[in-house]
Amino acid sequence: RRWVQFGISGGLLSLCMQMKPLYLIYVPFAVVLAIFHESTLRRRVYAASFLIAGCVIVALPWSTYISMREGHLIPLTANDGETLAGGLNPALLKIDKRLYVSSEGRPYWDGPGKWLPMEETGYLSEQELQLPYTKKSTLLKERAYSWIKSHPKEVAYLTGRKLLYMWGL
Repeated sequence: RRWVQFGISGGLLSLCMQMKPLYLIYVPFAVVLAIFHESTLRRRVYAASFLIAGCVIVALPWSTYISMREGHLIPLTANDGETLAGGLNPALLKIDKRLYVSSEGRPYWDGPGKWLPMEETGYLSEQELQLPYTKKSTLLKERAYSWIKSHPKEVAYLTGRKLLYMWGL
């Protein structure tokens, strides 16, 4: 029965990741928690294995369908370029925690640790913003990876801020 719980937990995590790829960040935490939840090495291996198996089993049908349709492997989502570029870009470093008030009067902020729409990342020109979504996503992914490789300290800073924000700190 315990292994079923780990499998269901992995499946639920997979559903969350399919709805919002940001939840991929929780996979290592879930595996570590599953491992430390058990007392013997064998049970730890089973716990992590069933968690991962549940996650993969739930993600596999969508991944297979979208990968076959697009002609290349898409493990979870097709908006990887937009997602990656929105969270890791030089424009976020220039924003010094802007505060806003929504139309309902709720305060919110913008800055490192948050996410920017593709038009605000600085990765695309005005002409490129007129391209079809798949082309924009490809350009965003290429340019974001290039920036990530050439700015490891800034990427570590933004990632740390995002983790703190996700955990409510």
